[in-house]
Amino acid sequence: MGKLRHKIQGSSKAERGLDRPLTSGESEEGAAPDTIKDTLNTLNKILRVIEDTKLTLSQEIWKVPSELSHLRSDHHKLVDRVTTTETSLEELQPVYRALRAQVTGLSERAQVLERRAEAAEGHSRHNNIRFVGMPEGVEGTDAVVYLETWLRTIMTGRPLTPFFALERAHRVPNRITELGRLTRPIVAKPLYYRDRDLLLQLAREKGPFQVDGGNATFFPDFTLVVQNRWATFLEVKQALREEGLCYFLLFLSKLKVILDGVTHFFQEPDEVWTWLEAYHKGHTVIKWMEHKQPRRWGKR
Repeated sequence: MGKLRHKIQGSSKAERGLDRPLTSGESEEGAAPDTIKDTLNTLNKILRVIEDTKLTLSQEIWKVPSELSHLRSDHHKLVDRVTTTETSLEELQPVYRALRAQVTGLSERAQVLERRAEAAEGHSRHNNIRFVGMPEGVEGTDAVVYLETWLRTIMTGRPLTPFFALERAHRVPNRITELGRLTRPIVAKPLYYRDRDLLLQLAREKGPFQVDGGNATFFPDFTLVVQNRWATFLEVKQALREEGLCYFLLFLSKLKVILDGVTHFFQEPDEVWTWLEAYHKGHTVIKWMEHKQPRRWGKR
């Protein structure tokens, strides 16, 4: 029992920190009060921190209602603005629909006017001839007189009209050659349409022509729109030639085909292909080239 009591007392001292070696001047009785004092000081510090934190939290918490009030006010303002915006949009819907219809109408009108302008430009240039390859300055100071004389020379033996004349002739900008010299074609307008056809027929048969060391030829002075439209008929024209069918490409861009005395007019190449397909059902078989190659017609 004595040993057990001694062990318990020693354990109790160890838990209280009283079994550490005593320094000089320190007694076993004075150790416990100092430890309690330190503990109390620590607790006081903790209490002060808690009080400070409580005060800070109280101050911040008092700000929350004010902030919530501001948020509530902003929310009401946003709701009012959204409501006003929705009302404005509803009022603008009829205006928007009217403007959209107006824009659509104007767009269609602009397309019609554009086509008319292209047609007017094409008709205004329909009687023109574009001379390409004429050396610069060969015409001198009067291009009309020079071209009239030169054309009468190359048209020897051809039935030009008795009153053959050029209404006008002038250079137009074109491109710069590799040597840096500007080569400008000459655009001329015969007074009579028959002379224009005779000159173009001569150019197809005998051109180009030697003019002061240059190779000159001439073509119809079509607009770029007409040239592109005519280019779309190249394939179908070849198919018509292979079949021996008579056709004419009319201005602005209309294809005329004559078969057994009946005249057919086509505005688009696809219309010609459809017509040829119907024609070939009782005559020949269409051979379609794959992989988007040009279409050709042939007989088995």
